[in-house]
Amino acid sequence: MNLKKTTLCTAMGMAMGGVAMSAQATLTSSASLEFTAGAPVATSCTNGNLTGGTCTLSGVPYTAFEITDMGGSYFLMNQGNGNADKTAISMFAPLHIGGTQTSSGQHTGTVTGNESPSIDNAWNFFFNTGMHSLSSAISVISDGGSTKTLDFSGWGVNWGNFGPGGPAGGTIPMGGTATIVCSSSSCSDSSTYVLDMNVHVPVAFASVPYSLHLEGHVNGGPVIPVPAAVWLFGSGLVGLAGVARRKKRSA
Repeated sequence: MNLKKTTLCTAMGMAMGGVAMSAQATLTSSASLEFTAGAPVATSCTNGNLTGGTCTLSGVPYTAFEITDMGGSYFLMNQGNGNADKTAISMFAPLHIGGTQTSSGQHTGTVTGNESPSIDNAWNFFFNTGMHSLSSAISVISDGGSTKTLDFSGWGVNWGNFGPGGPAGGTIPMGGTATIVCSSSSCSDSSTYVLDMNVHVPVAFASVPYSLHLEGHVNGGPVIPVPAAVWLFGSGLVGLAGVARRKKRSA
């Protein structure tokens, strides 16, 4: 009887374990990547000491002594100026794994607030206003647990008067392969992540290296529905457990 009970409990555990695994599936079409805004951070000082993210000399803060880098999320158009080529971006909406997100309203000059972003808020680069765009769904190419390779072929930029569609009309393609590294082995819901992609710009700034860097957390999306057959199987096991207990009492 004890052997039967152990076998039954094991089967129930496996069934419920399958339910839990289904609910934890991530980076599916319902998942999204929320990202933190980019901002300059002090990494060292030309004089004095770096204390609490600020350069100080004899206890007095001196921001002029700070050597900064970009923290959070940004893109880099490598013009040979090092960290100065990094442009901070902030989230307008999470980056969806299973859908498209197209922006519009790019123009020359500074940001006016009349743009139509879809992923990041409008930013200014090289005296022009732009936003990133996604024309095809992101998918997982290879899965190495906490490190995954993603298809970012639909990634692009709407910026200023440049674009294949003519002045102020069209997206500059920046698509490629991105790598995401998560804090959990499955990139599960609420895991933190770092995503990087490195390509070359095909038009406008032809052959200039472009890099995308995102930091944030995974939003796993809605719980995946558990098939009715699984619930029926689980209910059947519970019923068998009850029968087994009654037989034991009557024995």
